[in-house]
Amino acid sequence: MSTRSLRLRRSVVSSLAFTLLLAGCGLKSETYESLSQGGGVAGGNGVGGDGLGNGTGTDPGTAPGTGTTGVTGPGGNGTVTGPGGNGTVNGPNGQPLPPGQQPPPGQQPPPSGGGAGRLPGATRIGVTDKQILIGIHAPLTGASPLPQASFERGAKNYWIGKKVFGREVVLHVMDDTYKPSGAIRACQELARTHYIVVGGAGTDQIQACARDRTLQRTNTPYISAGVTENGLAGIKTYFAASLTYREQAPLVVKMAQQQNYLKAGKWAVVTSDTPNFKDARDAMTSALKGAGVPFDVHLVPKAGSDSDALRLSNDLRGGRYPVVYFLGQPTFFLKVVRQTQSAVYKPIWTGVGVSMGVNTVAQVGCEGTRESGGYDGRFLSPYPGLDRAPKEFWDSDGGRANKDDIELTLWGFSEFLHKALLLTGGDLTRENFIYALERASITSGTFPAVKYTPTDHFGGTAAYMLQSDCSTGKYRTAGGPIS
Repeated sequence: MSTRSLRLRRSVVSSLAFTLLLAGCGLKSETYESLSQGGGVAGGNGVGGDGLGNGTGTDPGTAPGTGTTGVTGPGGNGTVTGPGGNGTVNGPNGQPLPPGQQPPPGQQPPPSGGGAGRLPGATRIGVTDKQILIGIHAPLTGASPLPQASFERGAKNYWIGKKVFGREVVLHVMDDTYKPSGAIRACQELARTHYIVVGGAGTDQIQACARDRTLQRTNTPYISAGVTENGLAGIKTYFAASLTYREQAPLVVKMAQQQNYLKAGKWAVVTSDTPNFKDARDAMTSALKGAGVPFDVHLVPKAGSDSDALRLSNDLRGGRYPVVYFLGQPTFFLKVVRQTQSAVYKPIWTGVGVSMGVNTVAQVGCEGTRESGGYDGRFLSPYPGLDRAPKEFWDSDGGRANKDDIELTLWGFSEFLHKALLLTGGDLTRENFIYALERASITSGTFPAVKYTPTDHFGGTAAYMLQSDCSTGKYRTAGGPIS
């Protein structure tokens, strides 16, 4: 068995929850200038064949490529070169096609750019008579650990007894090492064997994969939780399955108004100092201005140190802010919460989802503030708390009592994927999936409704309100979904 196969088997379904838990976080990562608004990856690694075509190559990005990208069907050794590459287009048996002859369906290089029509081609990579393969990139290394058994149970339990057009849905997870470059490598590798790629593990990583030319050129559908909109608008293959940070800003104000803390005093708006959080920060400050709420902005490093946490904690205590909006790294957030609160200063911590609205954060936050009056976290989320989980979720797996919100995350996302796959009507090409999804409204049950158009792939429409309960160490559903 190949090393790649071993990696996939070892990580099956082990970290999809990072797609939702960490999607919103400015986690430690390398510089990201190469994926700014203007261009792709210059000289990145291309996708080879490996069972679906044995090509190797270079993503052309913003610089001329020198290789080729394999996207042939089963048994082929052919390659398809993107713009700037110097490769060849081969037939299904690995032989070069005669001049002027078109490759078979599913091997044509997709055009660049978007548009409202159906993408050309009939790419069935990742679909067999018995299975539909979905690939997920996530930080199996380099990230704070979460209960992996919950990930496995959540995905497995939803699909028990369910098939899509007579096929089993199989999820595989690949380590992205918590870096944009690692995410690109994982996404490119998954794209050559899997029907859909799902994004996780941080805004920078999601943006890297969504903007990757290989995924776009091979018409690979790429879905993630809503994060930044920076550089992601207009990408034909990318879909956000929940509200983006920018879209959630008015709902943070609405939640605060409904819960009577909007006008408690001057807010602190704390975000990681990264261009990918600028749209969220601008939207939040604009929403507060519109509501007549004063605020101060505090920028912090993406991978904040202990000294950074202490410095911010001193600033927050000095400002006596009754409400702190926070968008950043969860581990850094918890350090700040623990160091900030005291018997005389206990702010309300609030913000967008998904980042802090997970029971692991509530539990650690409550434990760290037990002597100072308890953690008061109020965050938006694309899924409710366990107190509002559907009956089918509780009844699955023999009605096991110790289910957690990580399982619920998987359950809800699997519901969404199920409905999305059914939109194809059984024509399981990547191009048809994209065409159908960008014209769809999906109400999956656990997550709020999602609505796409050919020109708007940011599909979120609403969010739930969560509030920490330190008597249980969990979040409870405080209301919603609100829109």
